[in-house]
Amino acid sequence: MLYAKRRSCIPTTMKTQVMLGLVLVHLTSGNVLLPEFAYLQSEIDEWLKLGKPTELAFHGSDISSLIDVPRGSQLLDPGLRATDYEGNVFFYFFNRDNPNGTLVSNNAQALSLAGFDGSRSTKIVIHGYETNITGEIFTAMVPALLHDSDCNVLGVDWGRLCPAPNYVEARAHVSGVAKLVAELLDTLLSDGLLRHKDVHIIGHSLGAHVAGTVGKNVKTGILQRITGLDPAMPLFLVLKGDRLGRGDAVVVDVVHTCAGLAGLEDAIGDIDFYPNGGRHPQPGCGLLDPGCSHQRCIKLLAESAWEESAFQAHHCQGLADASSGTCGTTGATAHMSINLQYTVGGPYYLQTAASSPFAVEAHQAAVN
Repeated sequence: MLYAKRRSCIPTTMKTQVMLGLVLVHLTSGNVLLPEFAYLQSEIDEWLKLGKPTELAFHGSDISSLIDVPRGSQLLDPGLRATDYEGNVFFYFFNRDNPNGTLVSNNAQALSLAGFDGSRSTKIVIHGYETNITGEIFTAMVPALLHDSDCNVLGVDWGRLCPAPNYVEARAHVSGVAKLVAELLDTLLSDGLLRHKDVHIIGHSLGAHVAGTVGKNVKTGILQRITGLDPAMPLFLVLKGDRLGRGDAVVVDVVHTCAGLAGLEDAIGDIDFYPNGGRHPQPGCGLLDPGCSHQRCIKLLAESAWEESAFQAHHCQGLADASSGTCGTTGATAHMSINLQYTVGGPYYLQTAASSPFAVEAHQAAVN
């Protein structure tokens, strides 16, 4: 479960000063702000200025601060400031012959030995905060992708760098993780083992921003598609250098299911879907469980592998219409799907059911 908490015991006029003081203590070495992470100060300032929650709790009682890093954090380890990302990020290869996955080294030879086939499409799956290769984005999405097509699936596990309660630390590692993934892709692309048009990256929460930053850092050309599943909002309001956005791939599509709390509300892709208005609570999710809404986007996209013609969405004139569901049914349509097809970009609204199958038509058929 995820819930938001404000530190109401601190007077409003003092809150910013006290919280910024904590940040400066925890992100400094001596009296100097570590340059590698000083750029996050503007994000923290903006978060506090807007009066956003200072803490989030994931999975029960584990509370993560959104504005400071606990003492003893790896962020303050001089060895990790130059971060050995290769020792902290792991790659898992899946295909139809190996649906359970194999841990592989991040090089072309290891992938080839594992069964990587450059003539097939390649899906790269990246998890979010406080999870790893065992998370739902892998347990739900990998089978869906392999059901949909005979593809290569590469899972990126950066769980060592994004454990609770260190959200700020995890946020700071987005760029480093992305650069490591981009280097691997550039090697495969340069060696002719992979084609840009065959690459589709899917990232959830913080992983959506890792995905976007991979696209920004690939040097050999532009990747075909990036899908952002409820891209994380905390500390992604100011800076765009390591935030998912249009231009990170030929097509950037986004699914919003906890907009304005755990996830970004703004339409940042070429096409943005707002199921049930995109906000918490999503149908079937409890009011005190925003984590349910934040994860719902994973279930929806995974289900589309079996219900390709489901999840029809209607084009909206703007974000306000998408959030309120006042988009009408006479304009352009698109299907929120692993196999995305659309002619008009912008925000789209659709309704889903409260339980699986989430596609309304399929759910009604199952109930009847």
